[in-house]
Amino acid sequence: MHDSYLGIKLNHVDRTYRPNETVEGYIVVNAKKGWKHNGLRMVATGTVQMVTDSRSGFSTTIPPTIILAESQELVGSGSFPNGETKVPFSFKLSTPLNMELIESYHGAHINVIYSVKTSCERGLTYKPLTSEMEFVVETLPKGGSKAAQATAAADKPIEINITPETLSGVGSDQVKKLSKFAIVGKFHRTINPITQPLTGELTVQCAEVPIKSLELQLGRNESISVGGTKFCAITEVQCIQIADGAVACNMVIPIYMIYPRLFTCPTYTDDSDFKIEWQISVVTSFEDGYVVTESYPIELRR
Repeated sequence: MHDSYLGIKLNHVDRTYRPNETVEGYIVVNAKKGWKHNGLRMVATGTVQMVTDSRSGFSTTIPPTIILAESQELVGSGSFPNGETKVPFSFKLSTPLNMELIESYHGAHINVIYSVKTSCERGLTYKPLTSEMEFVVETLPKGGSKAAQATAAADKPIEINITPETLSGVGSDQVKKLSKFAIVGKFHRTINPITQPLTGELTVQCAEVPIKSLELQLGRNESISVGGTKFCAITEVQCIQIADGAVACNMVIPIYMIYPRLFTCPTYTDDSDFKIEWQISVVTSFEDGYVVTESYPIELRR
């Protein structure tokens, strides 16, 4: 790169931090032929950005919630020499007004984003230089690691029993038209550590019409409340196939799903303005074209 530019380097290679840690790094100023400037600034922000579907019936413009705000003037007005200059910075990862940090998350309608931005004004005759880098915040386990271990030990599995008669939202007249089938199994946990895979097992006990495919679908339930109006949307995060083509009966099919980083976060229901909850769906596709979906709520924890 031959033109002047700004770059950002953080001391953690994976750019991942925990609450109350110190974020350290430096700004790389590459000044071609050297130039004067009006100061070099660094701004660190953390925001909750929410947007609703335009069909939801109320405004899609929702001001972001600020959960981190740090601004520093790193260098006053002066000049940078030709070549590369490194300017260090540091700040503590904490929130204003003793709020709690929320884990980084990229969703469909809710995004929790932390970033470091830097800017340098170079006068009227030169374009200002800017650079931005996102970093990741992982929250601490609620109640500490011992409390998390105790909760996991007391957790119960989710029993799976899918037949025409147990399908939710299907009337008795529709049940009579469905072919006979039975799928049983379990998810090993209701409360799932986000750093560990979702595990369990499924077994097709019987199926009059052959089953073409079995899939697991991870879904997020995002809720936003604005001015007394509530918007909710369930969207797919990822889908994995666990069986394909004429699935044999009475064969145990293992379940193993890793939660995608950034696109999942711990279940969050602490705020009245927004909530992030999770569910796992078993999607069964039959060779005659019927598709049956049963969903089970789960809780994710750090």
